[in-house]
Amino acid sequence: MFAKRAITISTDSLSATFNLARITPTYTYTITSGSLAPGDSISSVSFNASPTLANPTLVGTYTITPSSAVFAANGSSYEVTYTTGTLSVVKATPTLLLPGISPTLKFNVTSGVTVVTSVQGRVTFYANGSLITGCGSVSTTFSSSTWYAYCSYSPASAGSVTFSADFTPNYSDGYNSLTNYGFATRTVATATPTVTSNFSTALFTYGTPTTLSATSSVPGSMTFKVGGVAISNCENLTQDGSNTATCSFVPSGTSTISLSVGFTPNSSNFSGLLNAASATVTPGKAPLSTPNSPNPSFTPGVLKSLNVSWNSVTNATGYTIKVYDSNSNLVNTATVGLVTSTTILDTANLVDNSSYTATVTANGDTNYSDSTSTASSPATTAKSYTITYNSNGSTQGSIPSSGSWITGATAY
Repeated sequence: MFAKRAITISTDSLSATFNLARITPTYTYTITSGSLAPGDSISSVSFNASPTLANPTLVGTYTITPSSAVFAANGSSYEVTYTTGTLSVVKATPTLLLPGISPTLKFNVTSGVTVVTSVQGRVTFYANGSLITGCGSVSTTFSSSTWYAYCSYSPASAGSVTFSADFTPNYSDGYNSLTNYGFATRTVATATPTVTSNFSTALFTYGTPTTLSATSSVPGSMTFKVGGVAISNCENLTQDGSNTATCSFVPSGTSTISLSVGFTPNSSNFSGLLNAASATVTPGKAPLSTPNSPNPSFTPGVLKSLNVSWNSVTNATGYTIKVYDSNSNLVNTATVGLVTSTTILDTANLVDNSSYTATVTANGDTNYSDSTSTASSPATTAKSYTITYNSNGSTQGSIPSSGSWITGATAY
């Protein structure tokens, strides 16, 4: 009779991670003492876990006992000893993912920060290590096969921000908690300030100072511009307590111009503006001064003629003289250059020994508008007189021939 061949079959220890399901590990074994007969093999070994692997399989250590080895040859020729192994089920570590922020982060603008978690739990949000107000222990919500937590966040400064979180899983027996888990770094954009101006309501006139005014939503300095170029003495102006700056501007023409404001905020949390509160304006013409009342008079020795004189007006390009009869009907218009008197001889429209008034208007150009006019006192045109002689009973000499004389003439 032959002695049986002694071997020891030992379960290989292994580990698994909790996953909210029943764990079905693949067990293996090792012959830790003795050996199989030449040419023999083991086709299978049964394993039994204690305690039984439940659904889900809880975290803990399980004893795995091998048994019932099946040999390819005659198993009765072996004396088999079985040695247990262990299955260690450990807690799973959840994951946090920041899929996006809407809208894009901007200083002092509220955005929604959404964190996707692998399991249900509670999220506490941090920005640069500081708790985000109102975002402590936020419960996750399940939607579209995803657990997520939402936080409203208004950045306190521009620049880089790192979001982190503490995460406490609802099922803490199967999942690890996370502390100070850094899950995303983002850039907070500067906010855009607003600037308003009086450009569209101010009155602009050639050569006349106009006060430009602009107000910003945050403190800073301002530069007033025409056509994108800084106005002299209106650069980097300091604002008053209402974030307002003013500038005296004198239009140099009457062509359409574009006004704007360059703004540099005091705080780096706001972006600068190159040409803010822009507006297109067209300065009006400056009015010429009104000439004094003209001085019309008849032209001595000339019928149907008037002399008109007036004072000079600065920046005028010429003058327009209008003559009216006693019924206020316009009878003559004359335009002259830079003189202060003229003679109007009009044999067709002026009547001898008749009353007329005259007005004088100073003429402007592209930068100056025509002046208003002032009527003169009446003046009467010259009259013609016929001179005849008689002998008066004279018996000697010759009688002068008849003739005519005109008002103001020195001879006839």
